[in-house]
Amino acid sequence: LLARQRIHTRDIYRMREANNMLERVLEIDPLYAPALAQKALVTYLMSDNIGAYGDIPSAEALPVSMRLVDQALALDDELAEAYAIKGLLIDSSGRPKDALEPLKKALAMNPTMSNAGNWLGLAYLTLGQRSDALAILEEVVKRDPTYGPAFSNLVFAYIWRRKFDEADALIERVKRIVGENVEVLQARGNEAVVRGQPAEAIKVFRTAIAENPNSSVVQLMYGHALEDVADYETLIAVGLPEHRMYGQAKLGAMEEALQEMEAIDLSGSFRPRVLRYVGIVLNSAGRHQAYIDYILKHYGSLDGVLQEVNLAEAWNTGYLPELAFAYRATGDEDSCQRLLPLMREAIDEDRANGGDNYYQDFDEALYFALRGDEEATIAAVEKALDGGFTGATALDSDIFASFHGNAQFEALRKRLADRVDAERAKLGMPPYRPIPVTDEERRVFTH
Repeated sequence: LLARQRIHTRDIYRMREANNMLERVLEIDPLYAPALAQKALVTYLMSDNIGAYGDIPSAEALPVSMRLVDQALALDDELAEAYAIKGLLIDSSGRPKDALEPLKKALAMNPTMSNAGNWLGLAYLTLGQRSDALAILEEVVKRDPTYGPAFSNLVFAYIWRRKFDEADALIERVKRIVGENVEVLQARGNEAVVRGQPAEAIKVFRTAIAENPNSSVVQLMYGHALEDVADYETLIAVGLPEHRMYGQAKLGAMEEALQEMEAIDLSGSFRPRVLRYVGIVLNSAGRHQAYIDYILKHYGSLDGVLQEVNLAEAWNTGYLPELAFAYRATGDEDSCQRLLPLMREAIDEDRANGGDNYYQDFDEALYFALRGDEEATIAAVEKALDGGFTGATALDSDIFASFHGNAQFEALRKRLADRVDAERAKLGMPPYRPIPVTDEERRVFTH
């Protein structure tokens, strides 16, 4: 019970205490199923996977955790928490659809289990079933507002839909109960990012990351805020592996970026987002075939990556725009054209599930740019900026190359640059860079 309470806090130091307790219990009784299940959970939560809080490589932690939970279920096939933990591990291994059965079974056995409800909500999110996820997360948080993971996920579900009033009300409600803990800080930072306030987000995340430098969820959104203001040095220091790779490339350290790229683990969740970063780095360097080769190396074929990497894991279109552009740049227009309807479908599906944010608007701009629709591209970029989009170098992408020099597009680039510099000023940083006016200057600034 003491170990379970410590794990429930999601504080890395308390979880390490729980891990030591469970090891002592298992030394006394190695066949005690509840301890095996909790040991499986804490081992995973101490990993570096997205949603975990530690630094054990997920490629090492996941197999150990799965072995432990399978052992627990072999000893007690009525142990609800073990089914829930197994569902979490399956989802975290990139198989969200397979995770639904054990998670639903756990909830059927124990309808008030917060962990199971939260993890089922996450699996629904991964599958793109955002309305189902919202409903179950609201139920969990209503029952237990002090349960940090579900609270954080529910706040994000609200802000993804631009329901900032609901998010603010929930944050204040939980803050009154638990104080301004790490989960409350994280929620505030996440909301600031999606509102287009990266400077405010960075100030909040600095405090949150100090509490636990290995909190992958904080690293994820902190990294986005740092990208928005082009603080690549800090991004390399505190971000996730894909952030480090991106930051190194932006600072001209391409060899280090490529080394980081080779070391990235593609076995867990959030793969579409990681593959997008790889595409941005390689395409920005003009290494379009290298990106295609990277995809082929890991997935065998275009069909292979489309089948294995569930796009619903991504925010909107995932790696599709970068891969489509790489195919076009290497002369494979058929493969490029094959991906464009999938981009359209991903954007439409997310909107049908209630999504309403500048990430979608910007991805729609990429889609229209790849289609060659100038008017729609400019309208989508403007909508993204209206919604708070603050990606420092996003409009310098070669996907928009045909629009460089267009008066309307250049006005939008200037508007974005002014916003970035205003956010940097709030952090005491100098202006990022002047707006490039020639192709040669653009290459200098972006590569």
